Amino acid sequence: MLNSREINRMILAVREFGDLLEKTALVVDRLRATRGEWEAVLADRDLLREESGRLSREIAQFKEDFQILHIRESRWRNAVGDLNLELPFLVDEFRTTLSRYSKRPS
Repeated sequence: MLNSREINRMILAVREFGDLLEKTALVVDRLRATRGEWEAVLADRDLLREESGRLSREIAQFKEDFQILHIRESRWRNAVGDLNLELPFLVDEFRTTLSRYSKRPS
């Protein structure tokens, strides 16, 4: 038969076991919550990766468009420069042609 001291030790052990079960349940709940938070962080990371990829593609397209615009602007500037170089010659030719016709007797 068990004496009172052994019975008290058993009761204390059962209480400690119950406390451990409660603590284990709390730890398991915290682990589940942490897992949920981790999965949310992973989902956010994936969204950021997708957004980063989209932005990278947009930046690359912007760079390409800017280079094309720069080429067109350079061509336009060259054309204007050529026109400025040739314009005096063309005006002179036009004046010469007009002067020939204005000097002819009618």
